[in-house]
Amino acid sequence: MLDLDDLVLIVLKGSDGRVEGRTRLQKLAFFVSEILGVEAGFEPHIYGPYSSPVRSVTEAQVSRGIVSEERKPWSSRGFSGHDLEQVRYDHALTEAGERALQLRQQRDPSDFQRAEELVRRINSTGADYQVLSWAAKLYWILAKERGKPVPLQVVQKEAEQLGWHMSPEDMQKGIELLKSLQLVTMVPLPAGQERR
Repeated sequence: MLDLDDLVLIVLKGSDGRVEGRTRLQKLAFFVSEILGVEAGFEPHIYGPYSSPVRSVTEAQVSRGIVSEERKPWSSRGFSGHDLEQVRYDHALTEAGERALQLRQQRDPSDFQRAEELVRRINSTGADYQVLSWAAKLYWILAKERGKPVPLQVVQKEAEQLGWHMSPEDMQKGIELLKSLQLVTMVPLPAGQERR
């Protein structure tokens, strides 16, 4: 069974050793944890599901030299009107991290392989951190329904209740990513069966 240390290392390995930005790292970890059943303590947050334990493990790995962290100036389309410096934190596997990952993989090679393949599939879509965030928000809401059909209006309402404001275009991009990963299907509901 994978643990949180494994989770962070696999996300980095499946991203060719490097992930740009904490949001992207969190969202990749979210999808792996959800799909492979790794308990990671994700909770609703402004940018979608967020895990303090994943953040703590990442920081511990940085302090042990298993993962490097680089602070980079960055400009975001999402923020304006303040004087705060915009930064992005990129993470990468170090040589020590590669060795640690190889040792950990020996415990359960099949889970490691499945997780790494999932990260590679997500990355192969070309989705940026915003699309990953929208998709994670939608998946969070839909996962609570356990496979039942959910009208988009209901999803939108639940997103608003969580403070997740997504335009119809944002939702569509998130849905397209989930569909491409075969994590959701779209089916028309018969008339009169919409939930309120």
